[in-house]
Amino acid sequence: MPLYSNGVDNRLLEQDFPNIARAVKVIRERLDFRGFIEIKALRKGRGGEYNRGVGVIRIASHVEQKGFMYTIEIVVHEAIHALGIHHEENFRSHGGKRCIHGYDALSHLVTSIITGKDTFANMKFLHTHVGAFSKRLLRQIARVEAILRIQRGIEDALGGCKIADLTDARMYRWQQMTPEQRQKQKDLMYIGRMRKLGWDMGPSTGADRK
Repeated sequence: MPLYSNGVDNRLLEQDFPNIARAVKVIRERLDFRGFIEIKALRKGRGGEYNRGVGVIRIASHVEQKGFMYTIEIVVHEAIHALGIHHEENFRSHGGKRCIHGYDALSHLVTSIITGKDTFANMKFLHTHVGAFSKRLLRQIARVEAILRIQRGIEDALGGCKIADLTDARMYRWQQMTPEQRQKQKDLMYIGRMRKLGWDMGPSTGADRK
């Protein structure tokens, strides 16, 4: 029988699953998760999952035995999914969009912020001075903050980070181009992709793609 945490079974949750209960409290307070939490056995290798259709986060019961920090990263990971965000830049594989539960950089850093272990201001400082975090990853954190601010009315949930402060220079340059310049850039990118595939491409006007 699955155990739900919706305000009714919280006492049982705290007695039998204290780490999960503590993590749930954090996401309800800091990420404003309003759905159900279900604790049950999941298929091998999965620590949690989010069912958007019914608004339920499912946490594997074995997660409780691995300690609070492991548990909260699993719970935060699924709470971020509940906000409608897909994770990027997995820090195990050093890049890419593959979502590995509980081990992606976005969940790790958001967890660090909401548990007081780090601040977004410090991350941005390290990015600026030593390149410790990619701008793409910092924009992901800013997206979480923006959703919480716009949809839930929570100001400074993650330290007041703003996407506008992290504008990609390439995006800015693209916005400043004329239509003719953009088309030329698209053609150059197309030629580059074809050459990587082994095609001997000459100058292109884009007509060969139509």
